[in-house]
Amino acid sequence: MVLLEGMYMTQGKMEMDTDSECSQNSTESHNSSATSSSERSEESAEDLAEPLEAATILKQRLNLPKGLCESESIFNEFFSDKMWNTLTNDMRTYLVDNFLPKFPGNDEHEKDITLQMIFNRETFRFGSSPLVDFQRNLEEGNYRPDIVKYRNSIQRSQRREQRYQECERISRIAKASLISREKLMRLAYESPPRRFPQTCRR
Repeated sequence: MVLLEGMYMTQGKMEMDTDSECSQNSTESHNSSATSSSERSEESAEDLAEPLEAATILKQRLNLPKGLCESESIFNEFFSDKMWNTLTNDMRTYLVDNFLPKFPGNDEHEKDITLQMIFNRETFRFGSSPLVDFQRNLEEGNYRPDIVKYRNSIQRSQRREQRYQECERISRIAKASLISREKLMRLAYESPPRRFPQTCRR
């Protein structure tokens, strides 16, 4: 009986040790799994992060989402009256007071009308819409410093080429004028002298 009790107690102790080891292994496995999952989540978040595009607007350097710059639908969703209404009153007041002109008479009412025209993409003077022009410039990369630098370089090269071509044209005209003048002078030299009729004297 004592032997059986001793065997039972030993077996129970072994089972407890085994359970403890399993629990410890399970905890370590869970921690390892959680760490892996966290790392995968961070990698996934980095993969899903939308790339940014540098832009210089009104001398301000900005990093804008590429989707905003390249997709007209995303741009229209962002620059809308719905998004405008999500701003705080202080922010709307600041933007309106600093970026819209002062109107004589009913200033607040005129500014509301102007905002509605802007968000509706209505044309202003010279047949242009501010948001339409802004979206087109973003899509064409006209605010990207690298593209602006590249285009300026092309324009300088084109201006140099135009000046060179103009100098070539002037040189050809001058050369043709000299040749024509030499021909006329040679013709006049080789031609016999002309006799003019004498006038009768009274």
